[in-house]
Amino acid sequence: MEMNGMLERAKNKDLKITVLGMGYIGLPTAIALTRAGYTVHGFDVNKKTIEILRSGKIHIVEPDLQEAYEEALETGRLIATDKLEKSDVFIIAVPTPFKLIDGKPKADLKYVESASKMVGEILDEENLVILESTVPPMTTRLMTDILEKESGIERNKFHSVHCPERVLPGRILYELEH
Repeated sequence: MEMNGMLERAKNKDLKITVLGMGYIGLPTAIALTRAGYTVHGFDVNKKTIEILRSGKIHIVEPDLQEAYEEALETGRLIATDKLEKSDVFIIAVPTPFKLIDGKPKADLKYVESASKMVGEILDEENLVILESTVPPMTTRLMTDILEKESGIERNKFHSVHCPERVLPGRILYELEH
């Protein structure tokens, strides 16, 4: 599927979207996409997080998010899962905590690298992989290198982009949707 085909399918809400990381950014992103009419698989490696989400509750504190999550569940378009499956679009929204290296704070990219490897193992040509995590320059290239290596697909046959979140706690859903 060329990007034009993906755009047409996006207009028709005919894309399978997976958000990796059901935390402070990933969960609201998944809910916002569900509200926009898409079916979204919310993936997390933390089985406890998935258990909580499957019970109809959320594990983070954010105004109006519990109600929005319940509404998303009622539509049947948001599925919490700990099994990563093939999708058209993957959104990587995993933590990038800081750690000290040589006395200077640097982003710890281990979660981005791990998520990229998992996606790479099931990546198909023409898939779109969006890195939503806040990361330093050149991280999208690192992600793309990992995707190419793990999938065996040349980088010009899939799409990889960085679209960082820019939201304030307490207003995340509002800022994602407006």
